[in-house]
Amino acid sequence: MLAQLHERHLVDVEGVREIWLVRHADAYTGINRLGEGILDPPLTPLGRAQAARLAHRLAQVRIDLIRASDMRRAVETAQVIAGVTGRLQVSTDPRLREVRTHWDEGRRAELNAPTNTRSRSRSRRSTSACPRLRAKWSPACPRTGAVVVTHNAAIGIQVAWG
Repeated sequence: MLAQLHERHLVDVEGVREIWLVRHADAYTGINRLGEGILDPPLTPLGRAQAARLAHRLAQVRIDLIRASDMRRAVETAQVIAGVTGRLQVSTDPRLREVRTHWDEGRRAELNAPTNTRSRSRSRRSTSACPRLRAKWSPACPRTGAVVVTHNAAIGIQVAWG
């Protein structure tokens, strides 16, 4: 069944290059407030277990590149995945950081459609990382995969606008 599922979703299919967009594992246990600047917590025990389960799942997939946001929770998640491959190093890219939202800027709840200049520049920053990642792949390698460990809103922007 897993082989059929992979085929339907173009996983490990000749000529298809995969980018796995991964939200970092849990890192928020014990944090009481979000509006106090940039949060950079380590993974929690739950987060380490989540990362290990994901790494086990990705062990079945050909991965040639692992990139992460430079935030600790993303790097730690990516390092667990890299540990399963035994041969890949994690490279970091600050463009993959979380996109700040209304709740961590102390504003009231509101929709954050990227209509203002600041939101557009954040979206450009987030989506600029994946095309450069795709450019690193060699045409001589027909089946390649990359894992990008980033953050919730950054993934949403990449999927919607990437």
